[in-house]
Amino acid sequence: PFGFMAFYPGPGLGGHCIPIDPHYLSWKLKTLNYQARFIELASEVNGEMPHHVVAKVVDALNDQRKSVRGARILVLGVAYKKDVDDVRESPALDVIKLLLDRGADLRFSDPHVPEIALDGGDLLGGGGTGQRGGPQPDDTPVEAALLDLGQSRGLGQHRRRLQAESRGH
Repeated sequence: PFGFMAFYPGPGLGGHCIPIDPHYLSWKLKTLNYQARFIELASEVNGEMPHHVVAKVVDALNDQRKSVRGARILVLGVAYKKDVDDVRESPALDVIKLLLDRGADLRFSDPHVPEIALDGGDLLGGGGTGQRGGPQPDDTPVEAALLDLGQSRGLGQHRRRLQAESRGH
């Protein structure tokens, strides 16, 4: 239909304005004795999305009789939106941190982001936990899970390869 635009839920909100600016509006409304409950509810839901994504990964691994601890997981896309190198407030960072805290052997691929800084200053390169650089995802077998958080066009080749591998081709 005319004017239709599909919106698909993701792992949360990221960037420097969308997740932050509504909080300013909510605060300003409170100073005028108004409550922006919808903004507060949206913030609560979006803030819980990384935990929801990790719970889905845990459930999927459990269905395969696997544990998150030691599971090799490839995350596609870490920037907060497609085709940028900006990871400010990216929900993928929260998902990655939660999975690493659970002991996952995690790697990521993002054509625009070669490495990310985690809490505590540790660097995570696309090759794996705590490494700089390392093998590219084409060389990295995914034994347990693929977590597709990105929309970058450059990830298409990795998606196609991994889909073919999952079908046994």
